[in-house]
Amino acid sequence: MRFPILTIMTFSPLIGAVIIPFLPKARDALVKWVALLATFPALACAVWVFYAFQRGVGGMQFVEGPFDWIASYHVQYYLGIDGLSR
Repeated sequence: MRFPILTIMTFSPLIGAVIIPFLPKARDALVKWVALLATFPALACAVWVFYAFQRGVGGMQFVEGPFDWIASYHVQYYLGIDGLSR
């Protein structure tokens, strides 16, 4: 299994968003640090993907999945990057 870089980009900010409402409102600095720590992995992964993306190659890159998510409804978790059209 490859490193789930797109999953980390997608869900690491979500983890921070779940934690922040439970922090004390009087601790503004703590809220800012948790937000920074939650978004840094997404930024680091985005920079890595930017430099590792092969622009001359067609098709999907950094593919994750498909994984059954809600099997009874045939819903799957599937991520990938295909680049932009010119």
